[in-house]
Amino acid sequence: MSGNPGRSRLGQVARLSRESEAAAAAGRFAEAVALLKEAVRLDPRDRRALHRLGDLHRIRLNRFREAAACYAREARCEEAEGFHARAIALWRLALRCDPARLEGYERIGALYVELGRTADARQHYERSAVELREAGLVPEAAIVRAHLAALSLPAITVVDPPVPAAPPQAAPLPPASA
Repeated sequence: MSGNPGRSRLGQVARLSRESEAAAAAGRFAEAVALLKEAVRLDPRDRRALHRLGDLHRIRLNRFREAAACYAREARCEEAEGFHARAIALWRLALRCDPARLEGYERIGALYVELGRTADARQHYERSAVELREAGLVPEAAIVRAHLAALSLPAITVVDPPVPAAPPQAAPLPPASA
């Protein structure tokens, strides 16, 4: 084993990823998932392993909630790195797998706002509220509507209170006479 724990950890992650690919190619999907879960445990920010894990759950195992959880973790990693457009795409993928995942609707709207695309955020919230309500997810639809309402509020400018002027200096007292 290497004297550098970081290097050996990354080596383990790479090995686990390769073994997972081989297992998936051989049709051993449960084994592939277990190997990728171990890789993600060793490196929780490995976006490639998270995406492969989500794909296995979604495409091969029809485990859509598990897939959505993987894509959501990957989206959070993309957000943390400042890749907002990628994060939006991943949140959309997570929502296709699990339409009840409220966090996805909230994050997509917030990311649009961060990108300065308020009109897109508004349209996203409107469409999402309708979809959630039609799916019977009324509380979630109400939360999304609240985000939409917040976008419609006028921006509030916070102004610092004025700094009070320094108190006037007292005039020196005349010397006391004897």
